[in-house]
Amino acid sequence: MRHMHPSPPPVSSFNILLGCLAKNKHYDTVLSLFKRLNSIGLFPDLYTYSILINCFCKMGQVSLGFVIFGRILRSCFAPNVVTFTSLIKGLCAESRIVEAAALFTKLKAFGCEPNVITYNTLINGLCRTGHTIVALNLFKEMTNGNGEIGVVFKPNTVTYSIIIDGLCKEGFVDKAKELFLQMKYENLNPNVVTYTSLIHGFCHANDWNEAKGLLIEMVDQGVQPNVVSSNVIMNELCKNGKMDNASRLLDLMVQCDVRPNAFTYNTLMDGFCLTGKINRVKELFVSMESMGCKHDDFSYNILINGYCKNKEVEEALSLYNELPFKGIKPTVVTYNTLFHGLFEIRQAERALKLFVEMQGNDVAADTCTYRTFIDGLCVRPQVRFTYARRKGNSGNTNRG
Repeated sequence: MRHMHPSPPPVSSFNILLGCLAKNKHYDTVLSLFKRLNSIGLFPDLYTYSILINCFCKMGQVSLGFVIFGRILRSCFAPNVVTFTSLIKGLCAESRIVEAAALFTKLKAFGCEPNVITYNTLINGLCRTGHTIVALNLFKEMTNGNGEIGVVFKPNTVTYSIIIDGLCKEGFVDKAKELFLQMKYENLNPNVVTYTSLIHGFCHANDWNEAKGLLIEMVDQGVQPNVVSSNVIMNELCKNGKMDNASRLLDLMVQCDVRPNAFTYNTLMDGFCLTGKINRVKELFVSMESMGCKHDDFSYNILINGYCKNKEVEEALSLYNELPFKGIKPTVVTYNTLFHGLFEIRQAERALKLFVEMQGNDVAADTCTYRTFIDGLCVRPQVRFTYARRKGNSGNTNRG
């Protein structure tokens, strides 16, 4: 029976354990167990070393990954595509893109061919570091086999999505749309990342008709927008003052069971604040909590700014006084907004008192703080006169 059902070699069982731990991001445990290998009479194999390299790369210690790579070579193991892909990914994560590209070209010398994941890893690293055109050339080499590797690989949805996202971020939306159409021609289904990248690209290029068409197509194709894709569109709409469309998008999110988050509401509130619609900001601030979204310092800063712009400074101060009870610490933006609001209504003394309070709360003043005070105390004659007169009266009293 033992001959018919041989138990796996102990190191294989150990590798399964290490692999599971690494998958669940227990990297320190993997390293600790690896150190005990020799003491229990086990010797690492290629898979053990590859798991270890992956852990070091995920921990941002790719240099230690190369130390293990050296052990692989000294042990006369032949590194495989998984080993190289982990190292390339680690280098890309540290923005060492030149080294990553150089390592990619050495695969053939080790008798190893890259796979789609290897290509995707390097293409993603190139796009992330602003080398999208180089990434596009690598993509072409991948599909026509004209590169150093000399093998044709079929790109997948992830490959296309990475390139499309990179092109959109660098403003090449027309080229991104070409790849999008090519992708569909290859019978590859765009996913939420693909659509979101394109929609964001066309929004940024102020091509709202194209962006709207892609959003409709996305829903028609059964690709469910998520909160990230919705927030991307929301941000572009608000930046361009298209607040009616932004409001409709919020309604659409709720209808599609896409739960808005604090970023969604803050973006929309800030947009309405910029257009002077303080009542709409207040409505959203109230409805935000009813939708299960907690207010954060951004939420309060936006509404405080809206009140101050509307010269409703007492309302703004009332909100400021709520912050400790909400467990939210005011920021320098909170204080600068209130300082500006107080100077606008000629309340210099209250601004100075609040400045002392800001220091007591360990919030450091910035350039904007000092500019606001210089403008408030020195430039505005009515404020300067009132403040000087009060200070003078105070001085007379002391002399008396």
